[in-house]
Amino acid sequence: MWRRIFVNLVLAFVVLPGILILRDYIRIVIYHDHRFFTGTFWAYFHAMRKMVFIVMPLVLLLAILLPYNIIVMYYSKKRKSSFFFKFRIFLCIAFLISFYFYSLAFNPSLDATYYLGVFAIIALCSLLCVFAIHYLVYRKTLLHI
Repeated sequence: MWRRIFVNLVLAFVVLPGILILRDYIRIVIYHDHRFFTGTFWAYFHAMRKMVFIVMPLVLLLAILLPYNIIVMYYSKKRKSSFFFKFRIFLCIAFLISFYFYSLAFNPSLDATYYLGVFAIIALCSLLCVFAIHYLVYRKTLLHI
């Protein structure tokens, strides 16, 4: 259990800020893209340090890592997933897909495809966190909770 907590904290408070700062460093210093911030990288770093080092890791912990760990710990006790659970998952996926096509039909610009790309990037990042937790924390510890 301590290993799970440690890996979650490292992912949220070390890996995520590192990725965000590297992304912004590449955007500001290397590409000279000053559309979202007009100053230097260090001025941006000092302006956004609370957001990058406190707010975003807490959002990651509460929105992605905590629900994942609760689900894994709940279903690790060899329970079969019921029809109701599968139906809820199907409804959530169908709702997201129908919302995307609805927004694409009434707003046929590139914004809808942009949002799909942003959603795909967020989904990939959350999957990376999930796989990191799963493989860094031994699978044996899931059965002894």
